[in-house]
Amino acid sequence: MIAALFAAAALLVASPASPAPSMTPTAAASPSPAASAAPTPVRTAPPGAHMWQGIAPGTPAAGLRSKLGTPLLVRIQPDGSLLDWYPGPTTNAYMIVREHQQVVQYVQAFPIDISGPLDGLKDPYGVQPGFDYGQIKALRGEAKEARQVAPAIAVAVYEDQQGFVWLYELTAAGVHAITLYDTHAPSAPPPEPVPDPHDGSSLGRAYVLHAHDEQEGVRFEQYYATHRGGCSAWTVANQTLLSIGARKIDQLDLECIDTKDHASMFFDVTSFMGKT
Repeated sequence: MIAALFAAAALLVASPASPAPSMTPTAAASPSPAASAAPTPVRTAPPGAHMWQGIAPGTPAAGLRSKLGTPLLVRIQPDGSLLDWYPGPTTNAYMIVREHQQVVQYVQAFPIDISGPLDGLKDPYGVQPGFDYGQIKALRGEAKEARQVAPAIAVAVYEDQQGFVWLYELTAAGVHAITLYDTHAPSAPPPEPVPDPHDGSSLGRAYVLHAHDEQEGVRFEQYYATHRGGCSAWTVANQTLLSIGARKIDQLDLECIDTKDHASMFFDVTSFMGKT
């Protein structure tokens, strides 16, 4: 099954390039590895096998802010978990940390541009963005499971005996995102879905961004807006800076290059406007 799925995934090189992972990545949202027909032989884990980008899933989330600073953006998920977006190891990468019930559930890192600098994006096993499945297999053996999570995206799943799962999201260009997930981290949903008061849908619900300076903030704002999902690529057709009292709100009007559909997103950029 593994070979068949990845043989199919290999054919993606003839398909249009897929977009980067959505803002609630399917590859890492809720891994539930299934039994494999051909178990991978147990290999000795390298040092740091349960840590990614300096963060260990399963540990208290309280130390994230002191270690990484204020996130670029925090999204509240319906199950009450938080998706914290941070700058990656270079300006060509971002990192997403999911925390649930004040415990780190997973850490994901990925490049903005696969052809750009990839410094700091090699995992403890030696896998890095751009690798194909053959290169992953040479380092890690056969994957426990392969999933086709979208028409142009497959995921290779590697779980160890301690319940840590490495996920490699593969597109036509090879590995795009690398995620480390702790299956023992809390995951129980609340009785009722939790709303996100800042979903970017209006002035009053604008995404609240934080950045060290205007350059970092604008770069993330543009990335987040143009990778909103629902289209192979979005372009910014118009941008308007609005003043609401002391707050500065960016309205980005987007157009889908496939369907010519339009959408607007709102970002509170007060924290970094004018900072150099």
